[in-house]
Amino acid sequence: MGVRNLRFTFKCAFRGLRIAFGELTIQGFLLVSILVVGLMFWLDVSFIQKTILLLVIGINLSLELLNSQIEHILDYFCPTE
Repeated sequence: MGVRNLRFTFKCAFRGLRIAFGELTIQGFLLVSILVVGLMFWLDVSFIQKTILLLVIGINLSLELLNSQIEHILDYFCPTE
């Protein structure tokens, strides 16, 4: 894979993230995640609990992004209007 293909791949990936983070559900999830991370450090949670919380936030975010993409694909093939 050349540098040109790699640059194009990252360009497409960041464009997709920009579109995804424009959705209200993702923005709400990110807001709650930031609140949880802030509380995690403020409440002096143990290292293993911090690790588990961050892992759960990451898994949830990836599943929410996947769900959003499935919804966009279904809206494209089965418009409601």
